[in-house]
Amino acid sequence: MIRFTRFSVLLTLLTVTGLQSYPAIELPAVAQTSICAPDQTLDTDEYALRDQARVALDNGDLATTVRTLREALLITPRTQYPHNTVEQWLLEDNNGTRIEQLLKFSDKKQTTQILDQLYQITQRLKPNHSSIKTRAFAAIAKSYIVLNQFPSAINALNQARDAMRFVQGTTEKADRLLDIAAGYAALPQPQIAQTSLTQAEKAIQQIQQSDRTVRLVRLAALHAEDENFTKARAIAAKLPKNSESHAIVFRAIAENYIRIKQLGNADQAIQTITHPMQKAIALGKVAVAYERAQQPGIATKRFDQAMAIAATPNLVSDFYTSEMLRRDLVVNLVEVGRRDAARRLAINSEMPSFKKEAYKVILLADVRANEPVKAKKLLSQQLTEILNQQDSSWHRFELVNLINTATEAEQFDWFIQEWNRISKVDFGLTDQDVERITTSHAQKGRHLQALQWAEKLPIVNRPVLQIRLKSAIALAAHQSGQTAWAKNLLQTTEQQISALMKASRDRLQREGGDTNEPDDIEYIGVAVLALSYAQIGDTGTTQRLLDRVVKSKMNQNDMQLGGRIDNPFELFREANQIDGAFQLANGSVLPEKRFQRLQTVAGMALAQNRFDMATSIVPRLNSASGQTQLLLAIAQRYTQLKQTDKALPFLAQAFKVAQTIPGEESQFDRLGAEGGTVIEMENDRGSLIEAIAVQYARLKQPAQALKVANTLKEKKTRDQALEKVRCAISS
Repeated sequence: MIRFTRFSVLLTLLTVTGLQSYPAIELPAVAQTSICAPDQTLDTDEYALRDQARVALDNGDLATTVRTLREALLITPRTQYPHNTVEQWLLEDNNGTRIEQLLKFSDKKQTTQILDQLYQITQRLKPNHSSIKTRAFAAIAKSYIVLNQFPSAINALNQARDAMRFVQGTTEKADRLLDIAAGYAALPQPQIAQTSLTQAEKAIQQIQQSDRTVRLVRLAALHAEDENFTKARAIAAKLPKNSESHAIVFRAIAENYIRIKQLGNADQAIQTITHPMQKAIALGKVAVAYERAQQPGIATKRFDQAMAIAATPNLVSDFYTSEMLRRDLVVNLVEVGRRDAARRLAINSEMPSFKKEAYKVILLADVRANEPVKAKKLLSQQLTEILNQQDSSWHRFELVNLINTATEAEQFDWFIQEWNRISKVDFGLTDQDVERITTSHAQKGRHLQALQWAEKLPIVNRPVLQIRLKSAIALAAHQSGQTAWAKNLLQTTEQQISALMKASRDRLQREGGDTNEPDDIEYIGVAVLALSYAQIGDTGTTQRLLDRVVKSKMNQNDMQLGGRIDNPFELFREANQIDGAFQLANGSVLPEKRFQRLQTVAGMALAQNRFDMATSIVPRLNSASGQTQLLLAIAQRYTQLKQTDKALPFLAQAFKVAQTIPGEESQFDRLGAEGGTVIEMENDRGSLIEAIAVQYARLKQPAQALKVANTLKEKKTRDQALEKVRCAISS
């Protein structure tokens, strides 16, 4: 049986908590064989960081995205599959690649640093990944162009051309030449672009006829982008005249004429288009251009032509396409201030998803035009449509989207105006919804307005929510520089705790309800206040309030069964407030829960290089196995930081404690009704001594590594450990 050492509770916390600056080391299984399997530790570390960066980007957390991605890219060159990283960040396209999404929001310096790292990684890809390498360099070049770093873009394109030499297959070569040409076309380098386009055309002629059309369309569009309209028309002439591919080329020609403000030529190109969808899209774009050129009469005619196509039954190929066209025309109309026309077009949409997108575009335009009455009317209209839906299973999903739209549009009064109707949809506005809305309201220095708004909400029966909202507002005030105001609000809120608890008890006597609510106010509500003080930096008040939480009835009864929203420890863990999390973990009543939480805090401490705290937790763990795991984790972290002299004493201590772990050297769990499935335990004495031996080998301490491995009594375990040590020494 292969042994796989992994510290499943402690070390994986560095990934699970989302707090790490470096994930934990895992020790992969190695079979008893003369050939060393590749060490997958770095791959695991790199993937964990990359995945955290991906999730952070999806959630709009740019700071975490940049930090974790840069750390991942430092490891990538030493992994087995660097091309996976290149593909994930430069080539996977879902409404833009990830690097394109990052370019929209992060600052120029940070993005440049990431691009430089990706450039170096791409440069090291082997010839068997030449196609990926070529595409990646072309993508890097486009990103440099967005940042106006033209010399770097040209260097990347030169690298792409060099990688092209090793690309196999005529179709693949044609596609990669088009990628390179697209990069040059985006630069003020017409001669170089034309050279690449000529090479691409020759390659296209060599591929099968059935595969040529889509590539000829792209080739013609690139010629149009390079303003070689004659060549673009010549390629279009090779395509079937009434086909969509022919229409796409002429739409590209029209759009590039629009770009250089030759609207007459754009109009002529559009008249050549016979495909309804492509023609309508082009008409919408030229209409916008005429409006901006102070020719509203022609703009109206072009909009009317486009809308007539969108409204003609069966003229556009399918229902989905027709609705997508309506949405695009709504965007065009709003772009030039024709919001009422856009509104009429959106109302006639028959597909809810497109109607919702169109409404949002119009609503945000109403807000920008300082017409909040129209915006609120449109929000209420959408709420009515949700309430009228027969399939109630979609109500919550639709309501969340509407909440997000109203919040983005800053129509906070609308929530109060429509509170009763919103409450009819599923659960109405949950505590999380209201807190998120309030936080958004309080940002950008609007904390006083947010407080006045929150005090109008009909949430008298939700006392903990009242505390959460005021805490959120206080934090927003602090972040905008109004720390004194924030502390005053928190102090006032704390003074109201007793009154809130009394009101809750009185209401329970009158109406019944959740008997835990008064205790929740002291347990969760006070913890929320403590968290705000911690985030503001008031350590003394934080400790005082957490003492109250620890002594509260809910904590003493260990009634801590909820998730993030109603669990003080989870609140502090998620907010990365390590000192408060440590205080709460240490104050947990049940030994099992205290052990688990202290392990979690230890993982947080190591992620932040708080070795003092991690070390102080060691004696608080109530098992030799737990202490060994933490001591080993500290040594591993020092190893990651290349501080071998600090790692070695902890490794020696880990070995000393590991030898006191009780029970058999190798222990097993049996699963299934009859115990037929046998799984080796990961925290027994043998597993941990083996892990310590391997760590010594990684620290270039071969004699000590072999000595530790040889202390194992069981031959099978000892041989396996020695084999892994030898592999680690030779790697």
